[in-house]
Amino acid sequence: MLRSSTGCVIRRSVTATLTTGRAVARAEAEQRVLSAEGERTKRFVISTERAGELVLLRIDETS
Repeated sequence: MLRSSTGCVIRRSVTATLTTGRAVARAEAEQRVLSAEGERTKRFVISTERAGELVLLRIDETS
């Protein structure tokens, strides 16, 4: 699966679930972060599901 920046994956997943009602499961995302040790890439999986008029968002760190 193609990885994308975390913000884009979250936005697309929430929007898709909100408009279609379909859940998104384990969409891969990555984000570069700067820490005291320097820059590194963190990887996440994003999942969403519809709960009435709301969208539940789950973000799990994978590395």
